[in-house]
Amino acid sequence: MLKDRIVSEAEIKNYYRITYILFTILLFLAFTIIILRLYKVQIQMGEYYYDRAEKNFIQEVRLSPLRGRILDIKGNVIAQNRPSFNLFLTPAFVKNYKKTLQHIDNLIGIPEERFQDIIDEIKKKRGLERFKPIKILTDLNFDQIAIIESNIEDLSGVEILMDSFRDYPLGDIASHIVGYVGEIDKKTLQDKNKERELYKQGDIIGKRGIELAYEDYLRGEEGKEFILVDAKGFKVDATEVKDYLKDRIRKFPPIQGKDIILTIDIDYQRELERMFDVIDGGLIAINPQTGKIYALISRPSFSPAKLSQRIGKTEWKNILSDPLKPLINKVTQDHYPPGSTFKIVSALAALDKKLITENTTSFCNGVFQFGTRPFRCWAKRGHGSLSLHRAIVQSCDVYFYRLGDRLDIDNIFVYGRMLGFGQKSGLEIDEETSGILPNRDYYKGSKKFGSYHRGYAINAAIGQGDVNVTLIQLAFAYATLANGGKLLKPIIVEEIRDQNNAIVKKNEPSIRSELGVDKGSIEKIVQGLYGVCNEPGGTAAFQRYKIFGNNKEIKIAGKTGTAQVVEMKDGKNVSDSYMNKDHAWFVAFADIENPEILVAVLHKHGGHGASGAAPYVFKAIQLYYEMYKGLKIENIPSVTMNTQETVEQGD
Repeated sequence: MLKDRIVSEAEIKNYYRITYILFTILLFLAFTIIILRLYKVQIQMGEYYYDRAEKNFIQEVRLSPLRGRILDIKGNVIAQNRPSFNLFLTPAFVKNYKKTLQHIDNLIGIPEERFQDIIDEIKKKRGLERFKPIKILTDLNFDQIAIIESNIEDLSGVEILMDSFRDYPLGDIASHIVGYVGEIDKKTLQDKNKERELYKQGDIIGKRGIELAYEDYLRGEEGKEFILVDAKGFKVDATEVKDYLKDRIRKFPPIQGKDIILTIDIDYQRELERMFDVIDGGLIAINPQTGKIYALISRPSFSPAKLSQRIGKTEWKNILSDPLKPLINKVTQDHYPPGSTFKIVSALAALDKKLITENTTSFCNGVFQFGTRPFRCWAKRGHGSLSLHRAIVQSCDVYFYRLGDRLDIDNIFVYGRMLGFGQKSGLEIDEETSGILPNRDYYKGSKKFGSYHRGYAINAAIGQGDVNVTLIQLAFAYATLANGGKLLKPIIVEEIRDQNNAIVKKNEPSIRSELGVDKGSIEKIVQGLYGVCNEPGGTAAFQRYKIFGNNKEIKIAGKTGTAQVVEMKDGKNVSDSYMNKDHAWFVAFADIENPEILVAVLHKHGGHGASGAAPYVFKAIQLYYEMYKGLKIENIPSVTMNTQETVEQGD
C-alpha cells in the first residue's frame, strides 16, 4: 500500500500563482478585445454608425424642380405646371408593405400593373435605400386625399407630398409640337445616368416633341432637404429638433427649368386646327424667308395631358395599334410619294442642264409609250402641244415623263438633294425620317430590284415610283424656290429664357445650302407655279378663286400633287374605298414678289391634290392675311371660272 503523497506548502503557493497569472492574462485579453472593439466602433467606424443611426430619424427628401414652361411667340402658355398631390411610401417605416399596399388599394385603388411594379421596387431596396420614399400614386384628387388623411394612423410610412404636375391648358392643340412627359423608363434611366446620376426611378422626363427635344433645358436642377422623422416615418416639428441636430436639418432649393418660347402663334395654330378637318394627314405653315414655323398640325392628334399620366397597358396597346398612328408626326416622321409636287425637281434639273428652255414644247396625247409599257397622263385625252410653263400650270405628266427619260435617275437625285429631299431637314422635334430619293446605286444595291431600268427615272420625274418625301421636306423645297435659292433650316424655337427672363439662347435663321443655279431658272419655275393658281387651266386656279375671288393684291404660287396609292386600271383606281384613294398634296406661297407665308398640306386618301388639299392651303393663307395684314377677303366669287372641270378631275 502506497503512502499518500503530502502536498507541500510551496506547491500550493505555486499553483495559486499560476492560476492568478492565467486569470490576469485572460482578463487582460478580454479587456483588450473590448477596447479594440470599442475603438473600431467609436473611432474607426464612428462616423458610419453615427450617420446610420441619424438616418433612422433624419430623412433626405428630394426636391423636384419646377419644369420650364412652353410658350408661343406671344407668351401664351402651351405647357405649364400646376400643384399636384402624390402618395409616397417609405419601406423602412412599413412593417408589412403588401398589407399596406392592399389597404391603399381598397381605399382609393392602385392600377393592377402599377401594384406589382411597386412591390418589385420595394424588394430592390436594401440598407439605407429603404429610407427613400417610393411614389405610389400621382395627382390625387381631393376625395382621394381626404380618404388617405382619415386613415393615415393605419398607414405607417405613407404620406402625401405636394409636387407639380404637367398641365396642357390647350388640350390637344399643337400636340405633335409640344409632345408630352412621363415617368422615365429603365433603358432611358441607364442611358441618362452613364456619366453621373441625373435621374432616379419615378422621375418625369420628356417623351416626345419639344418636351423631349429640350429636356435638358426644361428639367431644371433638383434640390434636397433633410427633415426629422419619428419611428413611423412622420415628420417631426422643427421646434422639437435638438440643438446638436439642427445643423443637420438643411435645405438646398431646386433650380427651376428654363422656358421655351416657340415660333408658333397659338392663335393662328388654333384657327388652322379648327379648319383642318381631315382624318389623316398634316399641315405646316412657315416663313419661306427665315425658316420659322408658324403652325404645324398632324392628324389624328392626341391628348398630351392624358399621355402624361399613367395609362393601362391595354389602352397603350390600343394607341400603338391604331391604324391611323396618332403618335406619328405626319409632317416629319412619315413619307409618301409626292406626286406632281415633285415636278419642280425635274424642271430645275432640265433647265440647269440646258436640256430644255422655257420655250421647249412637247406634245401630249395622253400617254408616253416606253417600249411595251404605257405611262399615262392624268388627262386621258392629253394636253396637246405645251411648253414648260404650261406643263407646270396644267401638270402634264407626259411632258415630265420625257424629261425623266432624258435626265436619268442620277440627275434627278442630285437636284432633289439640292432642294432638301432624301435628307433630314434638321427640325429638332421627334425622330425625323429622311424619306427615299433613289439613284442608280439604290437600285443596284437592292435585292428587290437587282438592277437599274430607265423606267425608274420616268416614274421618279413625276414623284411616283420609289420617291418618298416628308411634308416638311416639300415645304422647305418650295421655300427654296420662293426665296431665290436658299435651303433653310427649320426653326420652331425662337428663344430660351431662364427664371429671371434672361435670354439663354436665341435661334437665328440658318442657311443649310444654296442652289447655285441660274436665278432665271428659278424664276421660270415660280412663274409656272403662279400660273397653277391663277391661269385658265391651272390645276389650282378654281380653288384659289373660290377663296380669293378677284383679289389681285395677293399673288399666290403653288403646285398640286396626287400620289397614287394603288395600281391604276384604265386610268382609274381599282377600288373607291377610303384606304385606296390617292393622297392629295398641295403647297403654295404668297406673295411671289416678297413671300412671307408658305403652307403645305398632305391629305392622306384625300383624292386629287386640287380638291383634297388645295382648299386647306388657300384657307390657311387667307387666315394669315386677315390675322396679320388686316385684309378682309371675300371668299364668295361673283362669277365662275372655266377651270372647274379640269380641277375636279385633275392633279
